[in-house]
Amino acid sequence: MELEKEILMLLESEKLYDKNLTVTINKLSNLTGMKKKEIEKKLDFLVRTKKIRLEDDKIQKIVQYETKAPTKRVENNQKAIGTIINQNGTIAVKLRGHNEFVCPLINAESAKNSVGKTCLVKIVFEDDKMKANLEDVFGFVDDPISENIAIASKYGFTNKFTDAVHNEALQIPQEVTDKQREGRVNLEHIPFITIDPEGCKDKDDAVFDEPVKNGFKAYIAIADVSSGVIPNTELDKEAMKRGNSAYLGGGVYPMLPPELSNGIFSLDEGKPRLALVASAIVTYDGKIENPRVEYAVINVKKSYSYPEAEKTYNNEDGFDVINKKSKKTLDFIYKNTKTLENVFSKMLEFDSHEPAYKFGENGKKVEQIFLSNEEYSHKVIETRMILANEIVAQFFKERGYVGLYRTHEGIKDDKAAALQNKLQQFGIEYTVENNTESIQNLIEIIKNHPARDYLMSETIKSLSKAGYTATEDKVAHFGLGVTNSDSGYMHFTSPIRRYADLITHRLLKEIIAGKKPSIKKSTLEKVAEHLNIQEKKADWAERESDEYLACMWAESQKGNELEGYISQINDTFVKVMTANGTVAIAVPLTRLYDANHEEYKVSKNGISLNGKTHKYTLGDTVKFKVVDIDLETRMIFGDASEEKVAEKSTTKNTQLEEEMLMIKK
Repeated sequence: MELEKEILMLLESEKLYDKNLTVTINKLSNLTGMKKKEIEKKLDFLVRTKKIRLEDDKIQKIVQYETKAPTKRVENNQKAIGTIINQNGTIAVKLRGHNEFVCPLINAESAKNSVGKTCLVKIVFEDDKMKANLEDVFGFVDDPISENIAIASKYGFTNKFTDAVHNEALQIPQEVTDKQREGRVNLEHIPFITIDPEGCKDKDDAVFDEPVKNGFKAYIAIADVSSGVIPNTELDKEAMKRGNSAYLGGGVYPMLPPELSNGIFSLDEGKPRLALVASAIVTYDGKIENPRVEYAVINVKKSYSYPEAEKTYNNEDGFDVINKKSKKTLDFIYKNTKTLENVFSKMLEFDSHEPAYKFGENGKKVEQIFLSNEEYSHKVIETRMILANEIVAQFFKERGYVGLYRTHEGIKDDKAAALQNKLQQFGIEYTVENNTESIQNLIEIIKNHPARDYLMSETIKSLSKAGYTATEDKVAHFGLGVTNSDSGYMHFTSPIRRYADLITHRLLKEIIAGKKPSIKKSTLEKVAEHLNIQEKKADWAERESDEYLACMWAESQKGNELEGYISQINDTFVKVMTANGTVAIAVPLTRLYDANHEEYKVSKNGISLNGKTHKYTLGDTVKFKVVDIDLETRMIFGDASEEKVAEKSTTKNTQLEEEMLMIKK
């Protein structure tokens, strides 16, 4: 059966469907080393078992139709992405991620001029038969802009807002009024700075450190979105419905209309803005003293991008001269970040980075994928956001009120056991325990391993997902080292893009005003449940977008020699991860080095492939070339037939900027 699987994989990767049968048999014989008669027998078996069909002396793929079930469970009213096709004169949709299941369209007439384009459908069942109702049509699968819009739409995210929402947004003043200043502390004299991604238009946090004896007073100012987004308005209902912004391939599908998030709610340089400010004295021996929260008016004195802040601090490219006025403030903030890192030393440090994309003209091409979050300036902001969130949680606890807590359970026993097994495959003997110290020690071990990025990713995936709750006695956050006996942890710092933060702001303002919070605990629990669902949807959308963009980038790399390491072995193919562990390439065994006509066999423990003169082991470094990409299934196929370059190098792999997130397994 394994040979039949390999042949099916080769038919796909080598694009041998709909090719002359004789040509196909010759090609398969050359690729596998099998005799042509053997190939014919295997093909005959695949025809008899209805894996393929033979028509007009050509091998054709079996396409499932409405009487057969897709490989993944499909629910009634579920939304799905597919490609509009013309199958023997009938307009239908080929669903993505469901083994290319073909489903008839209810409203097929409206799609007859859109064959080949990506579409969004809603699945319905009529008389126990599955059909699809066409909801929207996008561009072709090789267009990153339209494909990302399609992915976002599948999960309910859009960059469009109703007229009612826009009209309410336009009623909000775009400048701070005298009326809004009433009852607020004026902190416009404080030289706040912002540090954000390049091109950022929605700056919702600003920071400043004031020198004090034996330490510093940290100020963290957050845009006061609650001043304009009023409960139960159309604007509020839409923000609640979305739950959070989604970020797909450099594009944002915002929670709030851009005229607000990029306007009055953005802490722009030189403009008065309403804010909630968390502050505390941090001593150099790691104590947090005099925490407080107040609503204020601020005026940012300097806006940096992450790279600009880094270059200014390091006196690079003349940025220290350009930003001479604000450099002293920046330098002091950088210096104090080391103290905050010590304060939060229990926090898990994965040293992981998000993918960022460089698109070609008109956004039609993915020219480069590189890793973001590499500058220390990210840590400067991250530590202060954590400080602010903990200050706010303490503020609630000290006053006896409940809010929306951000919690994280850690690692479950079955996940820990599975992770241990995977570590053993890579030669790491380690007992994984459900405590932060155990996971952090593992991270330190992984950092020096040649497969560090892949193993780091697997460790992260083993941990439970963080979420929201309004249960005050279950506030532990495993990743931050917060226990149930602590004050907990709340999200306060991103009200532009997270509804949970907006709820926290509303509660804070009531408490500061001496009022009892008006949102009941039961309501908070319902909100938490909804936000957890929306966050998962955003994660799924972002992951799907990253997988697609990885394939688009791989298209431009066809024929180029790349380097990676083996992360998975079976008797059909090996999975080769690019050097920083972000992209998986499926390499059939027939495309491995075979100068001596090797016949590889998987070892009993599953960690190596053994041939007559060559051996491949998990973690081995190999050179490979991208030979084919299937944009619809998000699969990338490779060729590593040149001799492997090393075995388990103990040096850290060079990070290539062009690498990307892992594709679907």
